[in-house]
Amino acid sequence: MKKIKFLLLLIIALFSIESTFAQGGTTGPLTWVINNGTLTITGEGEMPDYDWYNDVPWFTYRDTIISIILENGVTTIGNYAFSGFSNLISVEMPSILSIGNMAFDDCYNLLSLEMPSVITIEKDAFFYCRSLSIIDIPNAKTIKGSAFRRCDNLVSVNMPSVINIEELAFFLCERLVSVDIPSTTTNIGEGVFAGCSNLTTINVNSNNSEYVSEDGILFNRSKTELLQYPAGIKDTSYIIPNTVKTIGGFAFYGVAEIVHFDMPNVEIIGNWAFVACHGLTSVNIPNVIKVGELAFGSCINLVSVNMENVTIIKKSAFLNCFNLLSIDIPNVISVEQGTFFDCAKISTVNIPNATIVKDNAFYCCYNLTSVNMPNVITIEHSAFQVCLNLNSVMIPDKTTSIGHMSFAKCKGLKQIISQNTTPPDATYYSFYEVPVNTCILYVPTGSKEAYSKADGWKEFINIVEGYIINDKVINTLFTIYPNPVSKLLTIHRSNSEKAKVEIYNLNGSLVKVFETNSEKTEINVSEFSSGVYFIRLVDGNGKMDVEKIIKF
Repeated sequence: MKKIKFLLLLIIALFSIESTFAQGGTTGPLTWVINNGTLTITGEGEMPDYDWYNDVPWFTYRDTIISIILENGVTTIGNYAFSGFSNLISVEMPSILSIGNMAFDDCYNLLSLEMPSVITIEKDAFFYCRSLSIIDIPNAKTIKGSAFRRCDNLVSVNMPSVINIEELAFFLCERLVSVDIPSTTTNIGEGVFAGCSNLTTINVNSNNSEYVSEDGILFNRSKTELLQYPAGIKDTSYIIPNTVKTIGGFAFYGVAEIVHFDMPNVEIIGNWAFVACHGLTSVNIPNVIKVGELAFGSCINLVSVNMENVTIIKKSAFLNCFNLLSIDIPNVISVEQGTFFDCAKISTVNIPNATIVKDNAFYCCYNLTSVNMPNVITIEHSAFQVCLNLNSVMIPDKTTSIGHMSFAKCKGLKQIISQNTTPPDATYYSFYEVPVNTCILYVPTGSKEAYSKADGWKEFINIVEGYIINDKVINTLFTIYPNPVSKLLTIHRSNSEKAKVEIYNLNGSLVKVFETNSEKTEINVSEFSSGVYFIRLVDGNGKMDVEKIIKF
């Protein structure tokens, strides 16, 4: 009995030793074995691509693996193959031609690599390999998006044969100081070297047919597009060359020192172009017509931007620009999602031609007090939510829809002037936490009943009727200006229905009479004697109002 127990214990012990010191199996045409912290993969051909970490056959043992040997004959590394191997220090890969997506991502103790045969490095292959310091890829032709992103300690890259470097390939490689672009390179994606905070120089081989560098700054060959301004340059101002028409995506990402840019001929600013330019206080872009997504995001000290000719501003373009004071974008038709989200100091907004204000466009603009949007048709979800100091808002007659939470928590609202005789579509939450007991809702004459029954509007206690002209509520049929008057007097009405106009002098004598069917009518009173006159207007329904004028 004792002998049997001894044998059983011996078998268990041997099995435990084998489990601890040697595991293995096959994957595709390859064989793998783990021994004393080293994963060795042998065979001929390609490693399979894995759909996720848990599909990798050696994933269970990832914390015990310190080194990997991919012997001659193994030609590819599959997607996710060594992702998250946090204790991995070294890799040998003499015959590898291709490295798959996220193959080594988050291998944060991997120190250095020799990849003599590698031709293609796929997306995120070495993402967050934060200890990796030297990369030697003499035969690589393609480096795909974010391949070496967040390799914080990377100081040297040798890629003499590369043709294609895709977007964000070396994004946030903070210790990289200089980089060489060979003559072979024909494509460089957006933000390849963005956020490399110590990078001062991008050198381009003089024989390159597509790109050129000037003072370490990367341009396309014709210098019509500025692609990358190294974030390690410490200058406080920069005049963009006259030839440049486009600022590429991520071009100035994280350039913290610059206070002011001159862009005399730039027409297009790409996505994320100036994100986190914390020193930037003012921008003059007189010829720019398009501002890309998040273009000035988190420019926390930006105070003013001249955008007089801009027609397109993409979403979140000025997200978290806490010190921006005012917005005047006369030619923009659509204010996109989150464009001025959390721009806490903006006090005035002028968007005279905008027809739509999209989700969260002015969310948390706490100091906003005035909005001019006379042509807006649609105000979307949370567009002005938490604009705490907005005290008055004009909803033009063109507006047909006010979205869920559009003005929610605008607790400072004292009056809302709606020019539309038909209540715009709204919900109970469109004006959520607006003080509906004290905020006065002004509506056109004859429409109070409709508003008092409409969703989103019926909660207002004080609904007041009156004609609305030039952002003011007028409880008469018409208004006149200027008054006093010398030459031309303007009569302004809320509609163009037929009406009769009579002008009397102070003695009650009729001086002039005519009919009008226009909202705006001009009268030449230059021949009138100086003095006091009365204008009487009678509309088609027999309603009458009188206004006094002074002629001088």
